[in-house]
Amino acid sequence: GGRLSVKGGYLSDNPVGIDIDHDHSDVISDTVIVGLSASYQRVLDQMGAAAKKHPSRELCTGSMFGVRIDSFHSGSLFGATGSHLTNLNISGFENCGGSSVLHVDDSDVRYFDTRNRIESIRIMDKSPPINLCDAEPQVAIRDIDGSSSGGAPGFWISDNPAIRAHPDCISGPEQSCASFCPNVCLRTMTVMVPS
Repeated sequence: GGRLSVKGGYLSDNPVGIDIDHDHSDVISDTVIVGLSASYQRVLDQMGAAAKKHPSRELCTGSMFGVRIDSFHSGSLFGATGSHLTNLNISGFENCGGSSVLHVDDSDVRYFDTRNRIESIRIMDKSPPINLCDAEPQVAIRDIDGSSSGGAPGFWISDNPAIRAHPDCISGPEQSCASFCPNVCLRTMTVMVPS
């Protein structure tokens, strides 16, 4: 896989807006992603109790995510660049516990591609920018322009001692299990030790 491009469009009322699953080097751009739209909420309100009956029409039965990035990429694929999210308007993830604009799955906890990057992410409401609580434990996502953090460029990282060593890293939003490292450039390297 790899090199998927989504450009333009309006995606709404899905538990996951875009799920980059077992893929790499994707570009998601110029897209609107809405978790729970006002129009869908009106439909649910009109349905009343029937919305909860099988099959349930409710979206907020678990966490919802604007974009879920996969932890699959092994880092050894020739020409892989990491996924790039740019010029996105995202909203509708604020009223469902554990939901967020960005999320990383935990399907392969051996490696996370630190070349994944985001820029021009506009969060149109109070939706949390990131939730890494049930994600791969060593995530680093580059925010090129600081748009998702509301400030300086830097990296969103997992809030754990293994990668939070830089003194400029600060804890992210409450219950996000993420830290943000402003004006910091992080890189990965592979060190081999002879046996």
